[in-house]
Amino acid sequence: FEGYNKYSIKRILAYLLEKRTCSWSTKICSLTQRNSKKNIFYRLVKNENKIGVVSSGGIPGVDDTVFYRLDDKIELRRNHGFNDDDFIISCMGRITADKGYDTIIAAFSNLPIKNKKLIIIGDFDGTDPVSKNTAKIIKNDGNIFVTSFVSQRQANEYLNMSDVFVHMSRREGFGQSVVEAMSSGLPVIVANVDGPAEVVDDEINGFVIGVDDCTSLIDKINFLYSNPQKVLEYGENGIKKVKQQFSRKRVVSEICSNLINMSTRK
Repeated sequence: FEGYNKYSIKRILAYLLEKRTCSWSTKICSLTQRNSKKNIFYRLVKNENKIGVVSSGGIPGVDDTVFYRLDDKIELRRNHGFNDDDFIISCMGRITADKGYDTIIAAFSNLPIKNKKLIIIGDFDGTDPVSKNTAKIIKNDGNIFVTSFVSQRQANEYLNMSDVFVHMSRREGFGQSVVEAMSSGLPVIVANVDGPAEVVDDEINGFVIGVDDCTSLIDKINFLYSNPQKVLEYGENGIKKVKQQFSRKRVVSEICSNLINMSTRK
């Protein structure tokens, strides 16, 4: 419910629905530590033994046979009609207001980078539309490319063409696309929400900034544009973290262990 305006009807209804669901549940599996603590803070859960974190790497982890760094970045760009020296920003997911696309597009439009390009791996979703102005810019700006929904292997190609990945969602369960981008070797910029902010280590494999903070998003993208060595460093750090914490084999094993422990806890 946190993604809705503070006093909106949607937020109130979502809160009441979540509270009722928690009261009916025998056990509650949170996707992240922060989410687990907030369930207690907002009094969605009264008994702390009732809730647990299902894994440290979302569900079901990253398939590193699909999302991994490719060696033919320049060839990929040429095959898709991009220039060798383009500075490409990518994001992935449904184009909705809740996913922060109004902020992403506003930041991209004001970036002082001549060779900038934006690849949106996804498509419009009318259930939570972006503003009319944002939609107009996406459709008419020749530097913005919408791929529509593609296979995971195609998504990995688009990620490998990119220089930086941006994820400005206002709320998340975990943020699977963030770890997939990290697995593909990209530095990532995320909003400070449950999930993504727990995955990204600020100034190590990317940046964590405020929700809807357009100014900071511009600053961080500019920093990476001006410091290509940091793009490589953060990308390598991201790959290492995914291998250590978010590989599918490790996550599935952790889920099984945690579910067994939760089921036996009173």
